[in-house]
Amino acid sequence: DAATVNSQLGVGENSSLISVYPNPVSDILAVEFTGEFLYQITDLTGRIVLQGNGVDKETISVKEFSAGTYVITVSGTTGVDTIEFVKQ
Repeated sequence: DAATVNSQLGVGENSSLISVYPNPVSDILAVEFTGEFLYQITDLTGRIVLQGNGVDKETISVKEFSAGTYVITVSGTTGVDTIEFVKQ
């Protein structure tokens, strides 16, 4: 299952799209975002557990993460989006 968020940003017709899958995830999380982007994964206490960058699609190993809910924030030229995902 994929979690998808569409968000309208500011004025005009700019919109961004982030896709994060699978959700829940056990090993490899795929992140799709148009263009170059930075990502930051935090736990629910706000502690940063991983950060990095990608272009269009990035696969992120979450195998070593403890089971639980995490938040990934992705930012690029089209804006910023945040999605929760569950590590099994």
